[in-house]
Amino acid sequence: FLESDNILAIDNKPYPVHRRLTSQVPIENPTRIKVQEAILVGNYQYQVKFSELTLDMFRVMQCLEWEPDSANEGNGDRKDQPGEERSKGKRNPHKYLLYRPTMSQFLVFLANSFKELQDNNVLLLYVSADGIKEPVSEENLGNKLSAHGGVALNSRRSPEKQQTGINADCLYPEDLLVYTRKHLFLIVDSDNSAAFENIPSVFGKQTVCLMSPRKRPVLDSDSEEGSRIGNLFTLFLCDPLPAFCYVMNKCELSKDTYKRACEKTEEFLAEILQLLQTQPGIDPAILLFLQEDFLRRFILNYIFCVTTLLYHKKFQSSRGKYWPKIHPKLPVQLFHHRTLQSEIYDLANIFEASDLLVAELDITTEQSEDNSEA
Repeated sequence: FLESDNILAIDNKPYPVHRRLTSQVPIENPTRIKVQEAILVGNYQYQVKFSELTLDMFRVMQCLEWEPDSANEGNGDRKDQPGEERSKGKRNPHKYLLYRPTMSQFLVFLANSFKELQDNNVLLLYVSADGIKEPVSEENLGNKLSAHGGVALNSRRSPEKQQTGINADCLYPEDLLVYTRKHLFLIVDSDNSAAFENIPSVFGKQTVCLMSPRKRPVLDSDSEEGSRIGNLFTLFLCDPLPAFCYVMNKCELSKDTYKRACEKTEEFLAEILQLLQTQPGIDPAILLFLQEDFLRRFILNYIFCVTTLLYHKKFQSSRGKYWPKIHPKLPVQLFHHRTLQSEIYDLANIFEASDLLVAELDITTEQSEDNSEA
């Protein structure tokens, strides 16, 4: 399990995995919101797991924790550094880890989390599951949300049994509408994640959904056991540098290369944050969640992921099926900003892998692909 979690080697030694949040540089005019409750669901049929904890759940769980202060106090002067907030006194979100829950079990935990959630705090829901896209019966054709299906939860019935219409073991976008009465941050890693693309926010609270690509191409770094690293989208959200190295087929690095890549990745993420704060047309929901430490990292890593896959030659497709999505949408121009183009090429050059990136993208083509049927 832990070997699968670690996909990089630095000078022939395992890569030091650090996903817990440490000190964060505060952003301007922060709003007092925080992730109070988190539900992590793992229901892929084929996945790396230990007991009832999947590799993807494990990674997201670590990303929702602060690094203990004792791990950051090697330098006695660190606590006095200006412009930084220390993790001391900050509480980790309360988390439910649900491995292959039934629909009724899932709804019980979701309702309980919602009950405990304070009005201005955020419920984070992470779902990693196989998609369900079954034919819709005539009486449900008018329902635009469930028409695209959803994601599978555990079923007590025979998996061979097919049905037409609403599936009682499927999590549909409608199932979450009532929970948009409070702030909701949704991450869906599934081959039918786009079913959640248009969840409306009808109660005056903010909702953001990060959605994985429907498919991904075969990569040079893939082993015969394609799922041994977990899902690539979740890896990007939790650990962007190893994910970048994986798609570039550079999983064995020297210590110097790794150090330079870490510095460039931090610079890349800082540039993304600056662009989000200055770029016109950014939805208020995204701007609000940028002010929360855990959610800010997920959003920045999402944009890092999209930028990487947009420019990677193997992820080009006629309908954008290899690219993640976000709701509400970000301006297409953001991903074509010269700063991001420069940063992604500079990072690839550190690994001498810029030949795996396309020279430039046609923004008109990308817009049409983004609007194509999910």
